[in-house]
Amino acid sequence: MEGIREQLVKKPYDSSDRMKTYGVLAASLVLAILVFFLITYFLGWVMIVVALIFAGLILFGGYYLTGEFNVEYEYCFSTGELIVDKIINQRRRKPMCSVNLRSAEA
Repeated sequence: MEGIREQLVKKPYDSSDRMKTYGVLAASLVLAILVFFLITYFLGWVMIVVALIFAGLILFGGYYLTGEFNVEYEYCFSTGELIVDKIINQRRRKPMCSVNLRSAEA
């Protein structure tokens, strides 16, 4: 009987990840404010809608980038093969490695 065993391990969210998250959010906020004021200064107050759209896109991009620090690893053992995948923010799955344990030596 062949079986599949899976184990999901979440990477601990430590203080360096927290500081990176705050840094990305602060940088995106500063950049959004800067872009808003530059567009309205050089193109006039008529382009305020365009400035708000660009600022909103920058803020969304910063929020999206903070999800890159939420990492999980999935270990799957199936028919003599060990497969390790990296799951980023529960959205993307990136295969890390695959090892055939039947042909492995000590």
